[in-house]
Amino acid sequence: MIKPGRLLINLTSPKESYHLIDRTESYYSKLRLAYLDILNDKVNDYLYFAFVTLCSATLEYSLNYILANHCVAKFGPESYKLYLEPYIKISFAKKLMMLPNIISDGRFLINNKNVSYLKLVELTILRNRLLHNKTYLGKLAFSDEIELLNNEVFIPETMVEFTLEVDDQAIDILSKQQCLEFGNALGDFKKMIMDKALINELEVNDMIIFS
Repeated sequence: MIKPGRLLINLTSPKESYHLIDRTESYYSKLRLAYLDILNDKVNDYLYFAFVTLCSATLEYSLNYILANHCVAKFGPESYKLYLEPYIKISFAKKLMMLPNIISDGRFLINNKNVSYLKLVELTILRNRLLHNKTYLGKLAFSDEIELLNNEVFIPETMVEFTLEVDDQAIDILSKQQCLEFGNALGDFKKMIMDKALINELEVNDMIIFS
């Protein structure tokens, strides 16, 4: 199947011709199928986690492809990497926020009050919690039966009670509503930003404002 992208044909030196292929549809097509399963309650224990992970991967790849397309068009095949690589290294959330300004040469900004944008920011934060989870020491809360006598711990010869305060893990509290909201926000991003950017028709809409 021929995929959309950018062709750079050098007629005087054909061996110096290049292509930039848009493979993001492979992600979006799988995302649509998973979205329908969630919408129709065809779920299992791992679907919400898989869907959120796929959403974040789809968004990040989309951002990187849009930036690559922009840099190739603006700086050419010889120099584009010099400009693209610093953009790629920008943190996920900042890349999302800065994208419209970068690809419009300062003409547009992301609408940071837009519901879909805020939902995608939430997605980037949740993605980090899910994929880069960490565990730290927590404190035990003992009952009053444990006392200090002469600076030494005295434990009575009875059962000692203590409590553990443990926060819910992000992976255990994912919900259908949350997943559908992420899917809808990503659809808005594709329609209002990505699709427009790739045909050089970025314009003011619910997610884009003038700078």
